[in-house]
Amino acid sequence: MGLKPRQIASAIGCSASQVRKMTRVFNAFPREEDRIPYLSFRHHQIAAHTSEPQKWLAAAMDNQWSTRRMQEEINGSVSPASKEDQAWEKAEKVLLLADEVLSTESEAAGWLQKELNKLLSKPIRLSA
Repeated sequence: MGLKPRQIASAIGCSASQVRKMTRVFNAFPREEDRIPYLSFRHHQIAAHTSEPQKWLAAAMDNQWSTRRMQEEINGSVSPASKEDQAWEKAEKVLLLADEVLSTESEAAGWLQKELNKLLSKPIRLSA
């Protein structure tokens, strides 16, 4: 159309950066049948930055990868630091969810309390 990303962004009410991202994804997956509606725009965006977007999008769908896992697979490695970060994220999420359930004082809260007590009574092995 000959418009610059900034002009389009102004017309549709978003940033020029977002317009460039959408354009890259559209160019990588121009036909609707090239896209996978079960995957997020972010999955498509990550795949569009590779030399083989269709391959990576199909792999993400087949393996049900999160966007983070997809990016790690594309980069070719899952570093130990990344695994540690993932463990911390999971631990924090579990803590928040457990606190939310326990504060309801429901039957589910009682069950969760009992199961957590079982887990906590087991010896913990820490790696050095």
